[in-house]
Amino acid sequence: MSMFSTFLLGYLLGGLTLFPLLLYLYVHLPAKHISAAYERILVYLQHSRSSPVAAAQPTSYKSTLPLYKVGWLRMKTGTAPAITLMKPTEPLYFAVLKYHTLYLYDSDQQRDCQQVLSLQNYAVAMYPPDIRDAELFSRPYWVSLKPLATVDDQSLAITYFHCHLCTEKEDWYHLLLQACGQAKDTLAISSLQPLIQRIHSDTHNLELQWFNALLGRLFMGVHHTSRFREAIWTKIMTKVDKINARRPPFLGEIRVKAIEIGGNLPLLTQPRLLGLTPQGECCLEAMVDYRGAAVHVEIATVLQWTYSERMPPLTMDIVLRVTLQSLKGKLKLLVKPPPSNRIWYGFHGLPDMKWHIAPLVWEKKVGHSMVVKAIIKHLEEVIGDTMVLPHMDDFIFFDTNGIGGVYTDSGYKKKKVPDADDRQYDMELLTSAKALPELISSAHTLKSIPPISAYTAIPSDVPHPHQDSAASTPSSEHSISTTNVTDATWPPEPTLRSRRSMAQLGKKSAASPTVQVSSAAGLFLGHEKQKING
Repeated sequence: MSMFSTFLLGYLLGGLTLFPLLLYLYVHLPAKHISAAYERILVYLQHSRSSPVAAAQPTSYKSTLPLYKVGWLRMKTGTAPAITLMKPTEPLYFAVLKYHTLYLYDSDQQRDCQQVLSLQNYAVAMYPPDIRDAELFSRPYWVSLKPLATVDDQSLAITYFHCHLCTEKEDWYHLLLQACGQAKDTLAISSLQPLIQRIHSDTHNLELQWFNALLGRLFMGVHHTSRFREAIWTKIMTKVDKINARRPPFLGEIRVKAIEIGGNLPLLTQPRLLGLTPQGECCLEAMVDYRGAAVHVEIATVLQWTYSERMPPLTMDIVLRVTLQSLKGKLKLLVKPPPSNRIWYGFHGLPDMKWHIAPLVWEKKVGHSMVVKAIIKHLEEVIGDTMVLPHMDDFIFFDTNGIGGVYTDSGYKKKKVPDADDRQYDMELLTSAKALPELISSAHTLKSIPPISAYTAIPSDVPHPHQDSAASTPSSEHSISTTNVTDATWPPEPTLRSRRSMAQLGKKSAASPTVQVSSAAGLFLGHEKQKING
Protein backbone atom coordinates (compact mmCIF):
# COMPACT_ATOMS: atom_id res chain seq x y z
CA MET A 1 0.00 0.00 0.00
CA SER A 2 2.87 2.35 0.80
CA MET A 3 4.44 1.81 -2.65
CA PHE A 4 1.20 2.62 -4.42
CA SER A 5 0.73 5.80 -2.43
CA THR A 6 4.27 6.90 -3.18
CA PHE A 7 3.77 6.34 -6.91
CA LEU A 8 0.47 8.20 -6.87
CA LEU A 9 2.01 11.16 -5.02
CA GLY A 10 4.91 11.37 -7.49
CA TYR A 11 2.56 11.16 -10.45
CA LEU A 12 0.41 14.00 -9.18
CA LEU A 13 3.39 16.23 -8.34
CA GLY A 14 4.97 15.60 -11.73
CA GLY A 15 1.80 16.43 -13.57
CA LEU A 16 1.25 19.62 -11.62
CA THR A 17 4.83 20.92 -12.00
CA LEU A 18 5.56 19.94 -15.62
CA PHE A 19 3.70 22.69 -17.40
CA PRO A 20 4.80 25.51 -15.07
CA LEU A 21 8.40 24.38 -15.51
CA LEU A 22 8.14 24.43 -19.29
CA LEU A 23 6.53 27.86 -19.18
CA TYR A 24 9.34 29.18 -16.98
CA LEU A 25 12.02 27.90 -19.35
CA TYR A 26 10.27 29.40 -22.35
CA VAL A 27 9.99 32.83 -20.75
CA HIS A 28 13.40 33.17 -19.13
CA LEU A 29 15.67 31.38 -21.63
CA PRO A 30 16.59 33.32 -24.83
CA ALA A 31 15.27 31.96 -28.06
CA LYS A 32 18.75 31.70 -29.61
CA HIS A 33 19.89 29.15 -26.99
CA ILE A 34 16.83 27.00 -27.58
CA SER A 35 17.28 27.12 -31.37
CA ALA A 36 20.98 26.34 -31.10
CA ALA A 37 20.31 23.36 -28.86
CA TYR A 38 17.61 22.20 -31.24
CA GLU A 39 20.00 22.45 -34.18
CA ARG A 40 22.65 20.41 -32.38
CA ILE A 41 20.10 17.71 -31.55
CA LEU A 42 19.00 17.54 -35.20
CA VAL A 43 22.60 17.30 -36.41
CA TYR A 44 23.34 14.46 -34.01
CA LEU A 45 20.18 12.54 -34.97
CA GLN A 46 20.78 12.93 -38.71
CA HIS A 47 24.40 11.89 -38.42
CA SER A 48 23.61 8.82 -36.32
CA ARG A 49 20.76 7.72 -38.60
CA SER A 50 22.67 8.19 -41.85
CA SER A 51 25.78 6.30 -40.77
CA PRO A 52 25.46 4.32 -37.54
CA VAL A 53 28.66 2.40 -38.24
CA ALA A 54 30.68 5.49 -39.01
CA ALA A 55 29.60 7.10 -35.76
CA ALA A 56 31.43 4.39 -33.82
CA GLN A 57 34.59 4.59 -35.94
CA PRO A 58 37.28 7.27 -35.63
CA THR A 59 36.40 10.14 -37.93
CA SER A 60 38.21 13.26 -38.97
CA TYR A 61 37.79 16.81 -37.79
CA LYS A 62 35.84 17.67 -40.88
CA SER A 63 33.01 15.19 -40.29
CA THR A 64 32.91 15.25 -36.47
CA LEU A 65 32.17 18.92 -35.90
CA PRO A 66 28.90 20.18 -37.41
CA LEU A 67 29.07 23.11 -39.80
CA TYR A 68 27.49 25.53 -37.37
CA LYS A 69 28.89 28.84 -36.15
CA VAL A 70 27.53 32.21 -35.11
CA GLY A 71 29.27 35.55 -34.75
CA TRP A 72 29.46 39.17 -35.85
CA LEU A 73 30.83 39.90 -39.34
CA ARG A 74 31.20 43.00 -41.47
CA MET A 75 30.19 42.53 -45.09
CA LYS A 76 30.90 44.36 -48.32
CA THR A 77 29.59 43.34 -51.75
CA GLY A 78 30.95 44.21 -55.17
CA THR A 79 33.94 46.53 -54.88
CA ALA A 80 37.02 45.43 -52.98
CA PRO A 81 37.48 46.87 -49.47
CA ALA A 82 40.37 49.08 -48.48
CA ILE A 83 43.22 47.34 -46.66
CA THR A 84 43.92 49.50 -43.63
CA LEU A 85 44.62 49.17 -39.93
CA MET A 86 41.66 51.41 -39.15
CA LYS A 87 38.40 49.86 -38.01
CA PRO A 88 36.18 49.07 -41.01
CA THR A 89 32.98 51.07 -41.42
CA GLU A 90 31.02 48.48 -43.42
CA PRO A 91 27.66 47.27 -42.04
CA LEU A 92 27.77 44.75 -39.21
CA TYR A 93 25.69 41.57 -39.39
CA PHE A 94 25.07 38.68 -37.05
CA ALA A 95 26.13 35.67 -39.15
CA VAL A 96 24.82 32.15 -38.65
CA LEU A 97 26.45 29.30 -40.57
CA LYS A 98 24.29 26.19 -40.93
CA TYR A 99 25.73 23.47 -43.11
CA HIS A 100 26.15 25.01 -46.60
CA THR A 101 24.11 28.17 -45.98
CA LEU A 102 25.13 31.46 -44.38
CA TYR A 103 22.38 33.61 -42.84
CA LEU A 104 22.96 37.29 -42.12
CA TYR A 105 20.71 38.93 -39.47
CA ASP A 106 20.48 42.50 -38.29
CA SER A 107 20.85 41.49 -34.61
CA ASP A 108 21.64 38.52 -32.43
CA GLN A 109 17.92 37.96 -31.87
CA GLN A 110 17.84 36.43 -35.39
CA ARG A 111 14.41 37.86 -36.25
CA ASP A 112 15.08 39.82 -39.44
CA CYS A 113 17.23 37.96 -42.01
CA GLN A 114 18.92 40.44 -44.32
CA GLN A 115 20.60 38.02 -46.73
CA VAL A 116 21.07 34.32 -47.38
CA LEU A 117 24.12 32.93 -49.19
CA SER A 118 24.31 29.41 -50.60
CA LEU A 119 28.00 28.66 -50.09
CA GLN A 120 28.10 25.85 -52.65
CA ASN A 121 28.10 28.53 -55.35
CA TYR A 122 31.19 30.32 -54.03
CA ALA A 123 34.94 29.83 -53.70
CA VAL A 124 36.62 30.97 -50.47
CA ALA A 125 39.93 32.84 -50.39
CA MET A 126 41.72 35.50 -48.39
CA TYR A 127 41.83 39.06 -49.69
CA PRO A 128 44.15 40.45 -50.87
CA PRO A 129 45.81 37.45 -52.54
CA ASP A 130 49.43 36.40 -52.02
CA ILE A 131 49.46 37.14 -48.29
CA ARG A 132 52.33 35.68 -46.33
CA ASP A 133 51.36 32.70 -44.23
CA ALA A 134 52.46 34.40 -41.01
CA GLU A 135 50.07 37.32 -41.67
CA LEU A 136 47.19 35.43 -43.25
CA PHE A 137 44.66 36.17 -40.49
CA SER A 138 45.89 39.61 -39.47
CA ARG A 139 43.32 42.30 -38.74
CA PRO A 140 43.48 44.29 -42.05
CA TYR A 141 42.69 41.30 -44.28
CA TRP A 142 39.29 40.00 -45.39
CA VAL A 143 37.70 36.67 -46.29
CA SER A 144 36.30 36.73 -49.82
CA LEU A 145 33.51 34.66 -51.38
CA LYS A 146 33.86 34.65 -55.15
CA PRO A 147 31.09 33.14 -57.33
CA LEU A 148 32.13 30.05 -59.23
CA ALA A 149 32.52 30.33 -62.98
CA THR A 150 30.30 27.28 -63.46
CA VAL A 151 27.32 28.96 -61.76
CA ASP A 152 25.11 30.80 -64.26
CA ASP A 153 23.55 33.35 -61.93
CA GLN A 154 24.07 37.03 -62.67
CA SER A 155 22.72 38.08 -59.27
CA LEU A 156 25.73 36.60 -57.47
CA ALA A 157 28.53 39.04 -56.68
CA ILE A 158 31.83 38.76 -54.90
CA THR A 159 31.38 39.26 -51.16
CA TYR A 160 33.94 40.20 -48.52
CA PHE A 161 33.72 39.48 -44.79
CA HIS A 162 35.74 40.94 -41.96
CA CYS A 163 36.04 39.74 -38.37
CA HIS A 164 37.52 41.90 -35.65
CA LEU A 165 39.20 39.02 -33.77
CA CYS A 166 42.01 37.27 -35.64
CA THR A 167 41.32 33.93 -33.95
CA GLU A 168 37.66 34.10 -34.98
CA LYS A 169 38.70 34.97 -38.53
CA GLU A 170 40.69 31.74 -38.75
CA ASP A 171 37.68 29.73 -37.55
CA TRP A 172 35.38 31.38 -40.08
CA TYR A 173 37.86 30.80 -42.89
CA HIS A 174 38.22 27.06 -42.26
CA LEU A 175 34.49 26.52 -41.68
CA LEU A 176 33.63 28.40 -44.87
CA LEU A 177 36.13 26.23 -46.75
CA GLN A 178 34.33 23.15 -45.50
CA ALA A 179 30.91 24.59 -46.28
CA CYS A 180 32.00 25.40 -49.86
CA GLY A 181 33.50 21.94 -50.36
CA GLN A 182 37.11 23.17 -50.66
CA ALA A 183 38.48 21.67 -47.45
CA LYS A 184 41.13 18.96 -47.57
CA ASP A 185 41.67 16.06 -45.21
CA THR A 186 42.66 17.23 -41.76
CA LEU A 187 44.02 15.71 -38.58
CA ALA A 188 42.07 12.76 -37.18
CA ILE A 189 40.97 13.46 -33.60
CA SER A 190 41.32 9.81 -32.60
CA SER A 191 45.12 9.96 -33.10
CA LEU A 192 45.43 12.39 -30.19
CA GLN A 193 43.92 9.98 -27.70
CA PRO A 194 47.14 8.02 -26.99
CA LEU A 195 48.99 11.28 -26.36
CA ILE A 196 46.31 12.53 -23.98
CA GLN A 197 46.34 9.28 -22.06
CA ARG A 198 50.14 9.12 -21.77
CA ILE A 199 50.72 12.67 -20.53
CA HIS A 200 48.15 12.11 -17.75
CA SER A 201 49.15 8.56 -16.84
CA ASP A 202 52.47 9.14 -15.06
CA THR A 203 53.35 11.42 -12.17
CA HIS A 204 56.77 12.10 -13.71
CA ASN A 205 55.04 13.94 -16.57
CA LEU A 206 53.78 16.79 -14.38
CA GLU A 207 56.86 18.99 -14.85
CA LEU A 208 56.92 18.67 -18.63
CA GLN A 209 53.26 17.92 -19.20
CA TRP A 210 52.72 21.20 -21.04
CA PHE A 211 55.85 20.71 -23.16
CA ASN A 212 54.96 17.15 -24.21
CA ALA A 213 51.41 18.26 -25.04
CA LEU A 214 52.65 21.16 -27.17
CA LEU A 215 55.34 19.10 -28.89
CA GLY A 216 52.91 16.25 -29.55
CA ARG A 217 50.29 18.59 -30.98
CA LEU A 218 52.82 20.20 -33.33
CA PHE A 219 54.08 16.76 -34.35
CA MET A 220 50.54 15.59 -35.14
CA GLY A 221 50.10 18.53 -37.47
CA VAL A 222 53.23 17.98 -39.58
CA HIS A 223 54.15 14.30 -39.47
CA HIS A 224 52.03 13.48 -42.55
CA THR A 225 53.55 16.23 -44.69
CA SER A 226 56.04 15.45 -47.44
CA ARG A 227 58.63 17.92 -46.09
CA PHE A 228 58.72 16.19 -42.72
CA ARG A 229 58.92 12.76 -44.32
CA GLU A 230 61.85 13.84 -46.49
CA ALA A 231 63.73 15.06 -43.43
CA ILE A 232 63.17 11.75 -41.62
CA TRP A 233 64.09 9.81 -44.76
CA THR A 234 67.40 11.67 -45.06
CA LYS A 235 68.23 11.05 -41.40
CA ILE A 236 67.48 7.33 -41.59
CA MET A 237 69.44 6.91 -44.83
CA THR A 238 72.59 8.19 -43.13
CA LYS A 239 72.20 5.49 -40.50
CA VAL A 240 71.57 2.83 -43.16
CA ASP A 241 74.79 3.81 -44.93
CA LYS A 242 76.70 3.18 -41.71
CA ILE A 243 75.01 -0.20 -41.33
CA ASN A 244 76.00 -1.15 -44.89
CA ALA A 245 79.61 -0.33 -44.08
CA ARG A 246 79.68 -3.05 -41.39
CA ARG A 247 77.06 -5.55 -42.53
CA PRO A 248 77.82 -9.28 -42.26
CA PRO A 249 79.26 -11.00 -45.35
CA PHE A 250 76.15 -13.11 -46.00
CA LEU A 251 73.97 -10.01 -46.49
CA GLY A 252 74.02 -7.78 -49.54
CA GLU A 253 73.50 -4.05 -49.60
CA ILE A 254 70.54 -2.98 -47.47
CA ARG A 255 68.05 -0.77 -49.30
CA VAL A 256 65.21 1.18 -47.68
CA LYS A 257 61.90 0.76 -49.48
CA ALA A 258 59.42 2.50 -47.16
CA ILE A 259 59.33 4.42 -43.88
CA GLU A 260 56.36 4.93 -41.57
CA ILE A 261 56.71 7.39 -38.71
CA GLY A 262 53.41 6.76 -36.96
CA GLY A 263 51.60 9.11 -34.61
CA ASN A 264 53.49 8.56 -31.35
CA LEU A 265 56.22 10.84 -30.10
CA PRO A 266 58.75 10.16 -27.32
CA LEU A 267 57.95 11.81 -24.00
CA LEU A 268 60.54 13.80 -22.06
CA THR A 269 60.39 13.41 -18.27
CA GLN A 270 62.57 14.29 -15.26
CA PRO A 271 64.28 17.33 -16.83
CA ARG A 272 67.43 18.73 -15.30
CA LEU A 273 69.59 21.75 -16.15
CA LEU A 274 73.26 20.78 -15.98
CA GLY A 275 74.68 24.19 -16.75
CA LEU A 276 74.35 27.50 -18.57
CA THR A 277 77.62 29.41 -18.94
CA PRO A 278 78.08 33.13 -19.65
CA GLN A 279 79.70 32.15 -22.95
CA GLY A 280 76.41 30.63 -24.13
CA GLU A 281 76.86 26.89 -23.61
CA CYS A 282 73.67 25.18 -22.43
CA CYS A 283 73.60 21.58 -21.20
CA LEU A 284 70.49 19.64 -20.14
CA GLU A 285 69.40 16.08 -19.56
CA ALA A 286 66.07 14.25 -19.41
CA MET A 287 64.58 10.79 -19.58
CA VAL A 288 63.24 9.71 -22.97
CA ASP A 289 60.40 7.22 -23.06
CA TYR A 290 58.98 5.98 -26.35
CA ARG A 291 56.22 3.38 -26.58
CA GLY A 292 53.80 2.55 -29.32
CA ALA A 293 55.55 0.47 -32.00
CA ALA A 294 54.71 3.08 -34.62
CA VAL A 295 58.10 3.48 -36.37
CA HIS A 296 58.36 0.99 -39.24
CA VAL A 297 61.15 0.71 -41.80
CA GLU A 298 60.84 -1.68 -44.71
CA ILE A 299 64.21 -2.85 -46.02
CA ALA A 300 65.30 -5.16 -48.83
CA THR A 301 68.55 -7.05 -49.23
CA VAL A 302 70.05 -10.17 -50.79
CA LEU A 303 70.88 -13.19 -48.66
CA GLN A 304 73.86 -15.29 -49.75
CA TRP A 305 73.88 -18.42 -47.64
CA THR A 306 76.41 -21.23 -47.90
CA TYR A 307 75.64 -24.63 -46.34
CA SER A 308 78.98 -26.21 -47.21
CA GLU A 309 81.91 -25.83 -49.55
CA ARG A 310 80.66 -28.62 -51.81
CA MET A 311 77.30 -26.98 -52.46
CA PRO A 312 76.82 -23.74 -54.37
CA PRO A 313 75.72 -20.75 -52.23
CA LEU A 314 72.03 -20.08 -51.92
CA THR A 315 71.06 -16.57 -53.07
CA MET A 316 67.61 -15.09 -52.51
CA ASP A 317 65.97 -11.68 -52.18
CA ILE A 318 64.39 -10.89 -48.83
CA VAL A 319 62.23 -7.99 -47.59
CA LEU A 320 62.03 -7.26 -43.86
CA ARG A 321 59.87 -4.95 -41.79
CA VAL A 322 61.84 -3.46 -38.88
CA THR A 323 59.75 -1.98 -36.06
CA LEU A 324 60.98 -0.06 -33.04
CA GLN A 325 58.54 -1.06 -30.31
CA SER A 326 60.00 0.86 -27.37
CA LEU A 327 62.99 2.97 -26.34
CA LYS A 328 63.94 4.31 -22.92
CA GLY A 329 67.10 6.01 -21.70
CA LYS A 330 68.69 9.14 -20.26
CA LEU A 331 69.38 11.76 -22.94
CA LYS A 332 71.86 14.63 -22.80
CA LEU A 333 71.24 17.81 -24.81
CA LEU A 334 74.02 20.26 -25.58
CA VAL A 335 73.96 23.64 -27.29
CA LYS A 336 77.48 24.98 -27.75
CA PRO A 337 78.42 28.68 -27.55
CA PRO A 338 77.95 30.89 -30.59
CA PRO A 339 78.32 30.61 -33.51
CA SER A 340 77.01 27.02 -33.18
CA ASN A 341 73.63 26.42 -34.84
CA ARG A 342 73.13 22.81 -33.70
CA ILE A 343 71.59 20.89 -30.83
CA TRP A 344 73.72 17.88 -29.95
CA TYR A 345 72.15 14.89 -28.23
CA GLY A 346 73.48 11.61 -26.89
CA PHE A 347 72.46 8.86 -24.46
CA HIS A 348 74.17 7.96 -21.19
CA GLY A 349 74.79 4.37 -22.16
CA LEU A 350 72.95 2.28 -24.70
CA PRO A 351 69.19 2.87 -24.25
CA ASP A 352 66.79 0.01 -23.60
CA MET A 353 65.38 -0.85 -27.03
CA LYS A 354 62.95 -3.48 -28.19
CA TRP A 355 62.96 -4.37 -31.88
CA HIS A 356 60.66 -6.54 -33.92
CA ILE A 357 61.71 -7.73 -37.38
CA ALA A 358 59.13 -9.56 -39.47
CA PRO A 359 59.92 -11.10 -42.90
CA LEU A 360 57.66 -9.91 -45.70
CA VAL A 361 59.38 -11.80 -48.54
CA TRP A 362 61.23 -14.92 -47.44
CA GLU A 363 61.83 -18.44 -48.63
CA LYS A 364 61.49 -21.19 -46.07
CA LYS A 365 64.75 -22.81 -47.14
CA VAL A 366 66.66 -20.71 -44.62
CA GLY A 367 65.58 -19.73 -41.12
CA HIS A 368 65.38 -16.01 -40.54
CA SER A 369 66.29 -15.97 -36.84
CA MET A 370 70.03 -15.65 -37.49
CA VAL A 371 69.52 -12.83 -40.02
CA VAL A 372 67.25 -11.00 -37.59
CA LYS A 373 69.79 -11.24 -34.79
CA ALA A 374 72.55 -9.98 -37.08
CA ILE A 375 70.52 -6.94 -38.15
CA ILE A 376 69.54 -6.06 -34.57
CA LYS A 377 73.15 -6.38 -33.48
CA HIS A 378 74.34 -3.99 -36.16
CA LEU A 379 71.53 -1.55 -35.40
CA GLU A 380 72.64 -1.36 -31.79
CA GLU A 381 76.28 -0.96 -32.84
CA VAL A 382 75.43 1.98 -35.09
CA ILE A 383 73.40 3.64 -32.34
CA GLY A 384 76.24 3.07 -29.88
CA ASP A 385 78.79 4.61 -32.25
CA THR A 386 76.70 7.68 -33.10
CA MET A 387 74.33 8.47 -30.21
CA VAL A 388 75.94 7.11 -27.04
CA LEU A 389 78.31 9.41 -25.14
CA PRO A 390 80.94 10.54 -25.88
CA HIS A 391 79.47 10.24 -29.40
CA MET A 392 76.62 12.64 -30.11
CA ASP A 393 74.30 13.23 -33.04
CA ASP A 394 72.86 16.62 -33.95
CA PHE A 395 70.13 18.54 -35.71
CA ILE A 396 70.22 22.20 -36.69
CA PHE A 397 67.87 24.80 -35.27
CA PHE A 398 68.85 27.49 -37.82
CA ASP A 399 69.81 26.79 -41.43
CA THR A 400 72.92 28.69 -42.56
CA ASN A 401 73.25 27.22 -46.07
CA GLY A 402 76.41 25.26 -45.32
CA ILE A 403 78.32 27.93 -43.38
CA GLY A 404 78.11 25.86 -40.19
CA GLY A 405 77.33 28.65 -37.74
CA VAL A 406 75.29 31.77 -37.10
CA TYR A 407 77.26 34.94 -37.83
CA THR A 408 76.38 38.60 -38.04
CA ASP A 409 76.42 40.36 -41.39
CA SER A 410 79.63 42.15 -40.42
CA GLY A 411 81.40 38.80 -40.13
CA TYR A 412 81.28 38.19 -43.87
CA LYS A 413 83.91 39.74 -46.14
CA LYS A 414 82.16 41.62 -48.87
CA LYS A 415 83.79 42.10 -52.26
CA LYS A 416 85.09 45.63 -52.67
CA VAL A 417 83.47 47.56 -55.50
CA PRO A 418 86.08 49.59 -57.45
CA ASP A 419 85.57 53.31 -57.00
CA ALA A 420 86.23 56.10 -59.50
CA ASP A 421 89.85 56.61 -58.38
CA ASP A 422 90.67 52.91 -58.88
CA ARG A 423 89.19 52.89 -62.38
CA GLN A 424 91.13 56.05 -63.35
CA TYR A 425 94.34 54.53 -62.04
CA ASP A 426 93.76 51.36 -64.07
CA MET A 427 93.28 53.39 -67.23
CA GLU A 428 96.54 55.27 -66.62
CA LEU A 429 98.40 52.00 -66.08
CA LEU A 430 96.92 50.56 -69.29
CA THR A 431 97.91 53.66 -71.24
CA SER A 432 101.45 53.52 -69.89
CA ALA A 433 101.79 49.88 -70.90
CA LYS A 434 101.28 50.78 -74.57
CA ALA A 435 104.86 52.20 -74.63
CA LEU A 436 106.42 48.86 -73.63
CA PRO A 437 107.51 47.74 -77.16
CA GLU A 438 109.61 50.88 -77.63
CA LEU A 439 111.03 50.47 -74.11
CA ILE A 440 112.11 46.88 -74.81
CA SER A 441 113.74 47.73 -78.14
CA SER A 442 115.80 50.47 -76.49
CA ALA A 443 116.73 48.17 -73.61
CA HIS A 444 118.50 45.77 -76.02
CA THR A 445 120.93 48.53 -76.98
CA LEU A 446 122.17 48.83 -73.41
CA LYS A 447 125.09 46.71 -72.28
CA SER A 448 123.82 46.35 -68.74
CA ILE A 449 120.72 47.23 -66.87
CA PRO A 450 120.53 47.61 -63.10
CA PRO A 451 117.78 45.92 -61.13
CA ILE A 452 114.31 47.28 -61.68
CA SER A 453 113.97 48.10 -58.00
CA ALA A 454 116.84 50.60 -58.37
CA TYR A 455 115.03 52.59 -61.04
CA THR A 456 113.99 56.12 -60.27
CA ALA A 457 113.09 57.07 -63.85
CA ILE A 458 112.91 55.59 -67.34
CA PRO A 459 115.72 56.16 -69.92
CA SER A 460 115.66 59.60 -71.38
CA ASP A 461 115.46 58.38 -74.98
CA VAL A 462 112.15 56.54 -74.37
CA PRO A 463 109.28 58.94 -74.88
CA HIS A 464 106.51 58.94 -72.31
CA PRO A 465 102.97 58.86 -73.61
CA HIS A 466 101.94 61.72 -71.28
CA GLN A 467 104.97 63.99 -72.16
CA ASP A 468 105.66 66.10 -75.19
CA SER A 469 108.96 66.26 -77.06
CA ALA A 470 110.17 69.21 -75.06
CA ALA A 471 109.61 67.49 -71.75
CA SER A 472 111.50 64.31 -72.79
CA THR A 473 114.99 65.81 -72.79
CA PRO A 474 117.48 64.07 -70.53
CA SER A 475 118.44 65.61 -67.25
CA SER A 476 121.10 64.92 -64.69
CA GLU A 477 118.42 64.38 -62.08
CA HIS A 478 116.83 61.50 -64.02
CA SER A 479 119.89 59.58 -65.24
CA ILE A 480 120.61 55.86 -64.99
CA SER A 481 123.80 54.68 -63.32
CA THR A 482 125.51 51.63 -64.87
CA THR A 483 128.44 51.17 -62.52
CA ASN A 484 129.26 47.78 -60.97
CA VAL A 485 126.81 45.94 -63.24
CA THR A 486 128.10 43.03 -65.32
CA ASP A 487 126.63 41.41 -68.40
CA ALA A 488 125.96 38.25 -66.42
CA THR A 489 123.18 39.98 -64.62
CA TRP A 490 121.40 40.96 -67.79
CA PRO A 491 118.52 41.07 -68.01
CA PRO A 492 117.66 41.51 -64.34
CA GLU A 493 114.85 39.75 -62.48
CA PRO A 494 111.66 41.81 -62.68
CA THR A 495 110.44 43.22 -59.41
CA LEU A 496 106.83 44.43 -59.47
CA ARG A 497 105.11 46.52 -56.90
CA SER A 498 101.54 45.83 -55.93
CA ARG A 499 98.90 48.00 -57.54
CA ARG A 500 98.04 49.65 -54.23
CA SER A 501 101.69 50.46 -53.38
CA MET A 502 102.14 51.89 -56.89
CA ALA A 503 99.07 54.05 -56.39
CA GLN A 504 100.48 55.36 -53.13
CA LEU A 505 103.80 56.04 -54.83
CA GLY A 506 102.01 57.89 -57.60
CA LYS A 507 100.39 60.19 -55.04
CA LYS A 508 103.73 61.05 -53.38
CA SER A 509 105.89 61.55 -56.47
CA ALA A 510 105.25 63.44 -59.68
CA ALA A 511 107.13 60.77 -61.65
CA SER A 512 104.56 58.02 -60.88
CA PRO A 513 103.85 57.25 -64.59
CA THR A 514 107.52 56.40 -65.07
CA VAL A 515 107.40 54.01 -62.15
CA GLN A 516 104.35 52.37 -63.71
CA VAL A 517 106.16 51.89 -66.99
CA SER A 518 109.24 50.51 -65.24
CA SER A 519 107.19 48.01 -63.31
CA ALA A 520 105.28 46.92 -66.38
CA ALA A 521 108.56 46.69 -68.30
CA GLY A 522 109.85 44.21 -65.75
CA LEU A 523 107.21 41.72 -66.89
CA PHE A 524 108.24 41.97 -70.51
CA LEU A 525 111.96 41.83 -69.65
CA GLY A 526 111.33 38.66 -67.72
CA HIS A 527 109.71 37.12 -70.80
CA GLU A 528 112.70 38.23 -72.91
CA LYS A 529 115.07 36.50 -70.49
CA GLN A 530 113.13 33.26 -70.85
CA LYS A 531 113.40 33.52 -74.64
CA ILE A 532 117.19 34.14 -74.51
CA ASN A 533 117.80 31.28 -72.04
CA GLY A 534 115.62 29.03 -74.12
